[in-house]
Amino acid sequence: MSRAVGTYILVWFALLAAGGCGGEQEARPLRVTIPNPMNWFRGATPEQQVDMLYDERDPDRIREGIALVSGHDWGLEEPYLERYADLARNDPDPSVRSAALRALAKARDDEYAATAVAALADEDAMVRLDASAALDVLVGPEAAGPLRRHARTDDSSDVRGSCARALRHYDTQAVRETLVRCLLDEAFAVRYQARKTLMGLTGHELGYDPEEWAKAVGGELPPAPQRDRPWWDWAGVTEEEPPGARDEEPARARPQSERPWWDWAGVTEDEPGPLPPTATQPASRPEPPRPWWDWMGVTQEDEDSEDEMTEEEEWREIENR
Repeated sequence: MSRAVGTYILVWFALLAAGGCGGEQEARPLRVTIPNPMNWFRGATPEQQVDMLYDERDPDRIREGIALVSGHDWGLEEPYLERYADLARNDPDPSVRSAALRALAKARDDEYAATAVAALADEDAMVRLDASAALDVLVGPEAAGPLRRHARTDDSSDVRGSCARALRHYDTQAVRETLVRCLLDEAFAVRYQARKTLMGLTGHELGYDPEEWAKAVGGELPPAPQRDRPWWDWAGVTEEEPPGARDEEPARARPQSERPWWDWAGVTEDEPGPLPPTATQPASRPEPPRPWWDWMGVTQEDEDSEDEMTEEEEWREIENR
């Protein structure tokens, strides 16, 4: 018997004796728990995810817990919403505050719009961006003023553009005037979002000209143009032609050649006739006929043959001299 086997037997008897030295307590067999390797691939359980969410020490675990818990339907209800709001207000790590704001936006509970409004004053630009994005789905009357201010004065152009988009939920004269001022922003993304929001609020398209929009917003806008087309025509294929389009003279139809239907190559096409004589172009002389087998024109008479004089005409000309 080897020394290792003897040691194992001694340890086993010692444990058995320790278990039996409990007076009236019954002896319990030794149970060894072996972890299941499949748990490594299954990820954290819901209980473990909640523990990560309520961790007070590791920002990475908290941020991961926010992402995991908010991915469940039960994670978008209380008491977890209050936890997200608390993290968005008080956590010292900006990445945790941003993750908490994204979770609140996913829940779409307007009661937490005030939390997102307060986050607009955060010193971190990414937190302000997530707060403005959250206010695009969390609507509250207290959000219009801060959104207008940050749409004009925020240091980040991304935040200004996101605020201009979120203002689409507040159709007031002050909001329209703010959006017109945003058309003067140096960043095209801000001007684009301002124009798009104005189009949604007014139903008109005036481009990127702030003067035109200022005139329209300052007074009463004309009625939005209505397009007369079927409800199913989302692509506008039945759009009416502009006025006067049919008053113009229609283009003349191209003459169709008369040839058999099978002659797709046009081998039976008639050759064009000779051009009529003009002042600068004399009439062409017709070519004399030639045999059908003479495809090279060897029997063609010389062009100057008709101009030659006969012998009798030559003598008469000499006598006349």
